[in-house]
Amino acid sequence: MSGLYLHIPFCKRRCIYCDFYSSASKSVSDTYISRLIEELHYKRSFISDKATTLYVGGGTPSLLTLSQVDKILTESDKIFPLSAMSEITFESNPDDLTFDYLKGLKDLGINRLSIGIQSFDDDYLHLLSRRHNALQAQNSVWDANKAGFDNISIDLMFALPDMTLAQWEKTLAKAVLLPVKHISAYLLSQEPDTMLDTMVAKGLIAMPKEDLALTQFDFTEDFLRNHQFIHYETSSYCKQGWESKHNSNYWKRVPYLGLGASAHSYNGTMRQWNVSNLRDYISMPLSEISQSETLTLRQQYEEYIMLSLRTMAGIDVSVIRNEFPTFYKPFSQQAERQISLGNLCRQGTNLVPTRQGQHLLNLIIVSLL
Repeated sequence: MSGLYLHIPFCKRRCIYCDFYSSASKSVSDTYISRLIEELHYKRSFISDKATTLYVGGGTPSLLTLSQVDKILTESDKIFPLSAMSEITFESNPDDLTFDYLKGLKDLGINRLSIGIQSFDDDYLHLLSRRHNALQAQNSVWDANKAGFDNISIDLMFALPDMTLAQWEKTLAKAVLLPVKHISAYLLSQEPDTMLDTMVAKGLIAMPKEDLALTQFDFTEDFLRNHQFIHYETSSYCKQGWESKHNSNYWKRVPYLGLGASAHSYNGTMRQWNVSNLRDYISMPLSEISQSETLTLRQQYEEYIMLSLRTMAGIDVSVIRNEFPTFYKPFSQQAERQISLGNLCRQGTNLVPTRQGQHLLNLIIVSLL
C-alpha cells in the first residue's frame, strides 16, 4: 500500500497566509506537465508496491484544463493502475468549478473533491485574498454534488483577525448544511515571510489571542460532533467512514511518491524532496532535482511520535516496544508523566491526547522525544 502525490504549484493569486511554494499564473504550462510525467517514469521504483491513493494538490490543480488532467491520469495509470486506487483526490478553488468542469473531472475518474473555501464571509475572503465569494463557495459544493461527487471535502479557517466565536459558529453552521463528507478546519497561522506576517508586523491587522483560538478549536470539535462529524486528526473531521485515505496514510507512515516542484517522498526508510524553484525543476536533469536522506532509527521514532499524536488514535505503545525498543523505557517514563498531568489517556494499548493535551501537542511531543 502506497500513495502518489502530484503537486501543481500554480495560483492565480497568492493568499496572504500561504507559505507553500507556488507560482503566479492563470494557467498550468504544458511544459510543467511534461516534466511531471517524465519524473513519474523516472521515479517509478521509489515505492515498491502499487499506489492505492492518488492526490493532486497545490497550488491550484483546478487551473489544469480537463485535457491536462486526462494526460496526467492516463500516464499515471501506465505506472500505477487507477483501478487499484480506492481514492483519487483533486484540490480545487470554488471560482474554477463550473458544472461542465466538475462533470469532466468526475468522468475522468476523480472520485474525491477537496474545495478550498476557507470562509463563507465575503469580508474575510477579501482579507485572505481569496478569489471567490461566499455565494460561489456554496454553489461550488452543490454543483459538485450534482455532477456526481459524493465524497466532497471543504477547507475552512478559524482564529481569523477579529473573528468572534459567533462568527465562527455561523461559518460551521453553513458548512454542515452542505453535502460534504469531510471538513478540514485550520487555525490561521502567521508564517514567516508571508503577506500575513508583513501585515501583522506593520500593525495593519492583529492575530487573535491564543485563548480565543483554543476556544474556537474546542468549539469546532463539539459543534461538528453534534452534526455527526468525527474528529480523527488535529485539523480533520469526517462523517463515519469518510476519512481522507491518502492523508491518513501520511500519519501512518505509509510510503508515498511525491512528484513536482517542492514535492516530498517517503518510502519507509528514506525521505526525498524536490527543488522548489519552478525553472530549476523543469530544466535540471532528473537525476539532480531531488535531495534525500536515509532516516536513522531515532528520526523514525521521532516521526512516529509526531505523526501519531496528530491523530485521535494516538500512539500505539506496542509499536514503540517492537519497532523502537531502545526508546521504550524513557518513552514509558515520560508518557506516565503526561498521563498524570492529564495530557494523555489510555485507550486500550494506545495513548491518546486528551482535550487538554490537544492544546499542548508540541510540548507533549518534545517531552516524549
